[in-house]
Amino acid sequence: MGGCDIMVITHEKDQCQLCRQFDHLAERCPLLYAKCKQRGCSGIMLLYTAIDDNGHEQSKFLKCQIDPCPGVVYMEPEKGPFGYSYTMKE
Repeated sequence: MGGCDIMVITHEKDQCQLCRQFDHLAERCPLLYAKCKQRGCSGIMLLYTAIDDNGHEQSKFLKCQIDPCPGVVYMEPEKGPFGYSYTMKE
């Protein structure tokens, strides 16, 4: 009575919910609580996702939590076997 006999098999590895890389999950993401790179700033970087008018993800970037700080780091999308992941542009 009841129950489900469907098994879902996936070949994808666990993917970070923040940067979409496959070697860690969000709680261990190096972007989490990353320090701002601006000289004299003690803020942390927050991850933002730019969305277009149709709701599609366009890009990701890190911005300092301290409002007047100009600290921004844009993320570079890299195409991999399971879609895109993001790394910091230098």
